[in-house]
Amino acid sequence: RLATTWLLYEGSRLVLVARKGGREIEWRAEPCAAHLALFRELLHREFRNPSRIVIEEMDGRPASAHEQAALLTAAGFEKDRNTLVLEKSYE
Repeated sequence: RLATTWLLYEGSRLVLVARKGGREIEWRAEPCAAHLALFRELLHREFRNPSRIVIEEMDGRPASAHEQAALLTAAGFEKDRNTLVLEKSYE
């Protein structure tokens, strides 16, 4: 079984819970651009790295309609219908 839940901590504070390989995001703190580095790191890790991350829901709402969608698109995610997608770059 593959682990598909990712946790992001800032010190001892839980900031983000990403379930189902990133498809469901739960923010536990106000997100900032530095928190989004997690997704790029996951795409470029050496072991079992995905080719893209598709976020379907954030805090129980469609990702593209969430109030933080603009922050994610500024970080490289692209809107695709109701989802936000970050593709791996091979530069």
